[in-house]
Amino acid sequence: MTARREKKKERSTVSPGKQQRSRSKQCSLQHLQQHPLLVQFFSRPDFLQKEDEEALLQHICDNQIDLFYERAASLIKSSRNVSQLYIYLLSQMELRRIDNQHLQNHVCWRLFDLAQIGWLRIPDPEILSYCRQYANDPELLRELAQLHPRPWLAQYLRLVPIERKIEFSLRHIEEDVRSYISSITELHKTKKITDDEFDHIHQRLKNALQIFKGGGVIGSLISQDLQHLLSFDVVSPQIAILRIEEMKLLDKK
Repeated sequence: MTARREKKKERSTVSPGKQQRSRSKQCSLQHLQQHPLLVQFFSRPDFLQKEDEEALLQHICDNQIDLFYERAASLIKSSRNVSQLYIYLLSQMELRRIDNQHLQNHVCWRLFDLAQIGWLRIPDPEILSYCRQYANDPELLRELAQLHPRPWLAQYLRLVPIERKIEFSLRHIEEDVRSYISSITELHKTKKITDDEFDHIHQRLKNALQIFKGGGVIGSLISQDLQHLLSFDVVSPQIAILRIEEMKLLDKK
């Protein structure tokens, strides 16, 4: 995420304070609590004690934004904690009918990033609909206006777990890559994804599957046959992948 966006999240210059508004509940945050991308954010984070939660909400009620961020910063240990904390707190604010546009914009920026799915960053229409309804940050609204729904999102969602496996797991990687590229090629042939998006996928595969040393390619996690199929610029020997159990046994010797 760019530094410019991060700054925007932290200091949106729009109507802070406690406000009561009659907003349509058609797309409230509570309506998103079963969304697969967001379900984890609606439980109190492990690092947030009840007394801290109450203090943070009181700072919001009192429009003490600097004190809110100061206390929040003392609890946050990672960038992931930030989204966990702010989305959860906003859900609690909604339940208590506390409204603060400053924090609303901050959370909508984070939802905006979470709503772009997979390597292709396909927008999730339900989450973006919420952001369009509740955000009033001009820059965020311009970003939202540039995103359009993809009617084939459900088809792509089936591929996102395979993308994660390709990046983070070595088991069955050859079969996973063949299955994935077959589906992506079909999306490209039917003009559901653009040439640029197709090229982007190929670059992500190269980055995930090639082994580099000193700026050069020294091996690959997939067979040379599959490297040719993916049009890798450098076709290198496939590196043998040991099972985790076998690697542990070798370490003990």
